[in-house]
Amino acid sequence: MKKISILILLALVVVASCTKDFLQTDPKGLVLETNYYRTRDEVFAGLRRWRQYLFQ
Repeated sequence: MKKISILILLALVVVASCTKDFLQTDPKGLVLETNYYRTRDEVFAGLRRWRQYLFQ
């Protein structure tokens, strides 16, 4: 009986935690491709970062 109640509780937790709201998060404070590289200065800043990464 105790095993069954533990399994039911575990199943409820799994079902409740697998909602779309729980799995999808909005990135905050990040620079993404969709909102970056709009000006010439941003493009060159991105290229400088890649250059630093490649030639460390």
